Amino acid sequence: MSDINSLIKGEILKKLKDKKLPCAVAFNIAANNNTEAFVIGRAADELDIKLSKCQLGLFGYQPNAKPIQPAKDINQNNRDKILKYVKEGRISCKNLWKAAKEADITKMKAANTCEALNIKIVSCQLEAF
Repeated sequence: MSDINSLIKGEILKKLKDKKLPCAVAFNIAANNNTEAFVIGRAADELDIKLSKCQLGLFGYQPNAKPIQPAKDINQNNRDKILKYVKEGRISCKNLWKAAKEADITKMKAANTCEALNIKIVSCQLEAF
């Protein structure tokens, strides 16, 4: 096991919440170790640790249902920022984060907009899906 892999696994083990690794924590570990998010996701997988509390509301909120809900009111600017990244009815997690930043909205609000527009969010940056 490489030194960085050992370091990352140690960080993961220290930061678990209820024996799971929250998405936001995984991204903080990636940033603090100057690595890509998927590296953290793979390390968590190797440790048999489940990811939780997806920042888009897609998974990891047991026992409650996932919090993603179709947006009731969709701002045209938000819609346009998201749609520019949509291909064949899909948008990647990474591109949805970009669109949310460009629209100056939360990631969850961007995900709720996708839910209302029937846009499927794909390619988790942590490789959870």
